[in-house]
Amino acid sequence: MSLSSFLSFLSSLGFFLFGMNLLSDSLGQLAQTKANTLLRKTTDKPLKSVFLGAGVTGIIQSSTATTLMAMSLVESGIMGLSEAVPVIMGANIGTTVTAQIIRLADIDASSPFLSVLKPSYLAPFFILIGAVQKMFSKKREALQSASLFLGAGILFYGIEQMEISLRPLADSPFFSGIILNFRNPFLLFLCGIAFTAVLQSSSVSVGILQNVCATGLISFSVAIPVLLGMNVGKCLPECFASLSMGKNVKTLMMTNLIINLFGCIVFGIIFFLFPESKIQLPATRTLIANFHTFFNISSTLVLLPLHRYIISLSERVLKPSDF
Repeated sequence: MSLSSFLSFLSSLGFFLFGMNLLSDSLGQLAQTKANTLLRKTTDKPLKSVFLGAGVTGIIQSSTATTLMAMSLVESGIMGLSEAVPVIMGANIGTTVTAQIIRLADIDASSPFLSVLKPSYLAPFFILIGAVQKMFSKKREALQSASLFLGAGILFYGIEQMEISLRPLADSPFFSGIILNFRNPFLLFLCGIAFTAVLQSSSVSVGILQNVCATGLISFSVAIPVLLGMNVGKCLPECFASLSMGKNVKTLMMTNLIINLFGCIVFGIIFFLFPESKIQLPATRTLIANFHTFFNISSTLVLLPLHRYIISLSERVLKPSDF
């Protein structure tokens, strides 16, 4: 990769991160109060709580925000652990919406109706709407809507430019050599954990992985362990945040960590039972998004009936430390 391509990648990454942050903030401002009210009204019906957590996260585009709201409600005693855990499981599903948005870049341009959904088409349209609203509107709601459109447009522009800047990697012997030699699944899993823990956003880390996969050099055998690690890494910032809080919040975060670890172990075993010819196929943005969604939905469906037992396990794990 040349210096100009590298600088182009950094700038596109900046657009991507800024757009993601602006979109999340604007959605949060529009929906945060209502989302908090909805979470307060959560019943003891686990499935309803899952849908609520997924819906809130899908709207505000931040599983961290949903998790922090649930943590605060548990800490204040408004929500119990058996109610909060399904909400967190739903948030894990809701956070996959961003990956599904990014996969729009893989839409076949030959389809005239679907091609208008590609980020390259949507970006200028959204930026124009946001800019016009920002310039000529004075009302608070209109300004929040402008930020929403600008955030989405900048995010889509960053996705498009990131793909363009990463294309030279497909012809880079150095990058190809790194990918071919870096095959240890456990190390890839740890890389996914570390990368997401540093960025403190699974949506961002999965989005970057999707765009790297657009080079065609990343196989499933490389992408899946990284993706599984990202699902664990997203839990770590909240786990550290819970250290200064009460035992119920610590139990909630330990439960979330156990749920994601269990899902990673099961999926890791299942995935590597696949034929070698299948897992060596190139990964794409669409397949990464679909696997990410399938992982979180299936983990929730399997573990939701067991969530009270997992809470008990978390309490036993934390008991030696006396919380």
